[in-house]
Amino acid sequence: MEGEIYPPPQNMKKYCTDCNKEIYKYSTRCKSCARKGTLNPNHGTGIFHGTFRKNQKEKNNSNYRHGETLKKHYCIDCKINEIHYTTWSYGEKKCQSCDTKKRIKLGTFAGFKKGKEHFSYVNGKGYEPYSLEFTKKLKESIRKRDDYKCQNCSMTEEEHLIVHGRNIEIHHIDYNKSNCSEDNLITLCKHCNLRANFNRDYWFKFYQEKLIKINI
Repeated sequence: MEGEIYPPPQNMKKYCTDCNKEIYKYSTRCKSCARKGTLNPNHGTGIFHGTFRKNQKEKNNSNYRHGETLKKHYCIDCKINEIHYTTWSYGEKKCQSCDTKKRIKLGTFAGFKKGKEHFSYVNGKGYEPYSLEFTKKLKESIRKRDDYKCQNCSMTEEEHLIVHGRNIEIHHIDYNKSNCSEDNLITLCKHCNLRANFNRDYWFKFYQEKLIKINI
């Protein structure tokens, strides 16, 4: 149909409009000529105007921003450690050390929170001991039932040994460590087991439905 533009055939060769060097079929100029500058409006004359951006320095460069990126910027607290322009311009204007000290002082640094103050704390259940019924034999039977795969991401036990250096884990669906019924246990990798500690109501329903499918 008229007006439609089709790409050139696979076997058709194309050449640079300036130096006649063979080029990629969808280009108009070779890489070397394209870098020299912009073509003069009188296309085909081979005359260029402007300069290649690489050779433009300081105020002549399109990326120039009042010379601030060329200056050295220091932390506003210790005034010793040098910081990146982005941190100085858009961030807290502090080095990593001073920023960490500030967050510890304000109590917003999770790495130093323990017990009830930690974001993953749930009624102290993490400190409860496992039941004596939660034996190696029981865990092995659950792994065998689940085909030695994580029932969320499908990581195999062989992969788990390589990545985490230990056997694939067994998760208590209702988060009750004393409930070691097979209907309450499911095979998960370390990563998925940790994820299940957040938004517990969602994961409780999710793994209950998974277990129903396994037992069908």
